[in-house]
Amino acid sequence: MKTILKSDFECVYLINGRITEGGRVNLEENAVYYITVFPLNATYLSYTVKTVGDKICSNKDLCVKVTAKEETYILFCKRYPYVYSTTPFSYEGGCVCEFFTLIKQNRIDKARSLLSGNLSKSVSDDMLKGFFEKYEYVLDTDEEDKWILATKEGEGEYFTFVLKHGLIDDISN
Repeated sequence: MKTILKSDFECVYLINGRITEGGRVNLEENAVYYITVFPLNATYLSYTVKTVGDKICSNKDLCVKVTAKEETYILFCKRYPYVYSTTPFSYEGGCVCEFFTLIKQNRIDKARSLLSGNLSKSVSDDMLKGFFEKYEYVLDTDEEDKWILATKEGEGEYFTFVLKHGLIDDISN
């Protein structure tokens, strides 16, 4: 089964002794894999996750399986050396990640500053909160304007975030 390894930070993966930069990997359904994440940023710590195929068996608080349509992603979260955190939200992913994080933090006024004037005027605060309420994670799909919003259970949906002059001008799925 094809699985896509993702993280919101630069890293390499060691899968059963072989180093890869991530992306699409073939994980056999009943095979055991030990995937170690080596961040390329000294601020984060490495860690290992045991999987059987694409089913996560250890460190579930640092790793999330997300399924969107026929794609399966394994999202690896940051692990900090002094303050333990599994929060996968990051401003490093650009405008969309920052917007999603601000909405989840209930900082709606700051989030609105990332929307174009027309889009900001057309949605209420309650609409913004309600739209993103069920989602816990945001993943960049490496396709232009395409992102996946995923629930805590790993159910993902594709969304298009159109940027205009560095601001979000349209969101659709």
